[in-house]
Amino acid sequence: MTISIIIIAATILIAGFFGQRVFAERMRRYYDRPCTGRLWLNRFPEAKKEEVRSFLELFTSAFALKRKKKLSFAPDDRILDIYRTINPRVGGADALECETLVEECKQHYGVDITEGFSERTTLGDIFYAIRKSA
Repeated sequence: MTISIIIIAATILIAGFFGQRVFAERMRRYYDRPCTGRLWLNRFPEAKKEEVRSFLELFTSAFALKRKKKLSFAPDDRILDIYRTINPRVGGADALECETLVEECKQHYGVDITEGFSERTTLGDIFYAIRKSA
């Protein structure tokens, strides 16, 4: 019985390790970027860098991404492209990333980001809507 538990535990650890590697490879297109802070401040010159960072922390938290990689995401990144990078299989279970983002934006900013949301909605579009409502 002890051997069975050890084999099961080892299998879970190995699967988790390879799962993390596959996820890291998919996220590479974002995570390997240089800091996008300048892109954000060029697009939103009236915004303070703390506002941008706070928004990106909310986004990375909602999508269960590495918080330290928040400035890997640019204003022109489409929400659904990021979602599909994380969840490449159509019809599979997900972690409710988009729904969590909607709720977090309502709670933190009082903004319903579902209005006007489409396949083309970007992080910059959402940040603009949040800033416009303030």
